[in-house]
Amino acid sequence: MGILERLSYSRKFLILTFIILYIDLLYLTATFKLETIIACTIIAAIILLYYAYYTKEHKSEREGIALLTFVLLSMSLGAITGTVINPALGPTFYTVTMTVASIIILFTVTRLSRI
Repeated sequence: MGILERLSYSRKFLILTFIILYIDLLYLTATFKLETIIACTIIAAIILLYYAYYTKEHKSEREGIALLTFVLLSMSLGAITGTVINPALGPTFYTVTMTVASIIILFTVTRLSRI
């Protein structure tokens, strides 16, 4: 097993990516500039692709549900914390839309991986 395979199956790495996703949405919601939107959306997309890969490789229904729950928590908490810092409506709507779309995508990926 190579270093990349070990890293991709590591639970510590999963926790680190949840923290990065939280900080990413917190920063996006708090600042909400065009450069921030582009950078943070790309980072979130990369993290969500990693989660999709992780659930596809494991094919465990319980693990997929747990992953979806933690993604929802980290994205929601990031959006809520950023909204407390910057109480404008634009960032809030953007992050809520991004969170809902991401959950739908991850849910679809986990459903398709079981077929």
